[in-house]
Amino acid sequence: RRNFKGDWGAFSVAGMYRTLAGDDAENKLTHTSGYGITSGGKFPIGNRGDDIRLMGTYGKGLGRYVAANFITGAIIDEQNNMHSIQSLNGYLALNHYWIPSRLSSCFNVAVFQAFNRNEWEGLELNNDCYSASVNLKWTPLEQLLFGVEYMHAYRNKYGGANGSFDRLQFSAKYKFGHINKEVQEK
Repeated sequence: RRNFKGDWGAFSVAGMYRTLAGDDAENKLTHTSGYGITSGGKFPIGNRGDDIRLMGTYGKGLGRYVAANFITGAIIDEQNNMHSIQSLNGYLALNHYWIPSRLSSCFNVAVFQAFNRNEWEGLELNNDCYSASVNLKWTPLEQLLFGVEYMHAYRNKYGGANGSFDRLQFSAKYKFGHINKEVQEK
């Protein structure tokens, strides 16, 4: 991972390589490789604390490392060969302060696309999804935060099944303890 930071914001680029292994139907070890590259950043806009956040990831065999394990890293075919699955995902978010340090919202859009092969169609693998959300966060005291968020999400499986959901969630957070602001110690 390589990080870049300046008055313009923060940006990073990271890569990984991994080996996936498992037992096939005959209990013989089979394996394949996986790799990924990701890049993202946070860029301030205006002078109220607002920012834009973005991230994009592409790879093969990433599995659990992206999108909360939305797809498996690899699959074993009928000839007992393991194949890693390609994927592309990313998000874009705008964080806006209505009242600096007290009231803010974040608007988010995220997408995920797997590149499954035709012969895997009957396996009901996840193929693509997207989500959009908006929230409102209120900080009445420095150590207390309340929030409410609405999210809409959609999922499409490779075999054609699909579905969506809408969620409204509430949260509260209290920071216990004392923080020394001068040295950022707890």
